[in-house]
Amino acid sequence: MRINVRITLAIVLSIVINSIGCSRELTSINDEQPRQPFNVGQIPEVAGNLYQTPAEPEDAVGSTVEQEIIEDIVGTETVEDPQEAEPVIEVEEEEDPYITNSMNGGRQALLARNYAQAAEYFLGVLERDGNHTGALYNLSLTFRHAGNPERAIEFAVKAIESDPDRLYVHQNLGYAYESNGDTNSAIEAFEEELIRHPDEPTLAVIAAKLASIYYDRELIEDAINVAITAVTLDPEVTTFHVLLGDIQFENSAYEQAIAAYEDAAELSPDVAEIVVKIGDALWELGRAGEALEKYNEAIDLDNSIRDLIPVERLEGEATEPEIPVAEQPM
Repeated sequence: MRINVRITLAIVLSIVINSIGCSRELTSINDEQPRQPFNVGQIPEVAGNLYQTPAEPEDAVGSTVEQEIIEDIVGTETVEDPQEAEPVIEVEEEEDPYITNSMNGGRQALLARNYAQAAEYFLGVLERDGNHTGALYNLSLTFRHAGNPERAIEFAVKAIESDPDRLYVHQNLGYAYESNGDTNSAIEAFEEELIRHPDEPTLAVIAAKLASIYYDRELIEDAINVAITAVTLDPEVTTFHVLLGDIQFENSAYEQAIAAYEDAAELSPDVAEIVVKIGDALWELGRAGEALEKYNEAIDLDNSIRDLIPVERLEGEATEPEIPVAEQPM
């Protein structure tokens, strides 16, 4: 039985959310520290009083600068399911108080999905500093989640021009291209993010995403390499190991697949599906006895998993002896 990896890969990133403690809400990140995990619907505590109500920045709301940009957001169909675990670039230290308040207000509005107000705040920053990377980035993020990927791309490019080495700016451009249906450009942007920040653990999700894209395009070696990158960047996430194992399995590299699945099983020993995957790889190697042991182990963890295992692979399991029917008296 061959695993349908396309289905498996499609659910990997959604499983990752629970594995690393993220929700699909927009989150904020401190440039000096890793993103703080939180549960669905829970706003994290972040340094810098980000989630305290900021002082109203003078002239920030109601700005008439680039009013057509605001009009591009108002009335736009909102994207209800934004990209998961996305950072919102925060203010720099020792910035103009006006900029600090405007950035805080914009992030508050963005987290509340009030995209028109968020755009006004960030445009207010750009009135003072037209090359402000954080404002350009967050404005791109605002447009993308407001359902306007063309504008999102425009401001994502400007953010990169402002500071090409800033963490997440290329990732943001990749998501913007993806939202606009340009997968090739999205791939280039995601790759650039990984090249510029090869040791950033939070980019493991991007590496996993690229692995899925490469696999869909039958670029198997590239898919394996970038899946290894995901595992290396964040080895504590079960689904990254499963992703690597699935791609190795479909590449008929069963020993390597087993190694990846076993790493996943160490992190999540109670997940029956992972144990079945090990059994499947053992079966493909012709080690039916060992495969049966794994299948039975998986069934012990979750009896319903039996339905996912081909009957012929369980034929070797012990069965109760048949009791002969007694002859009826004449």
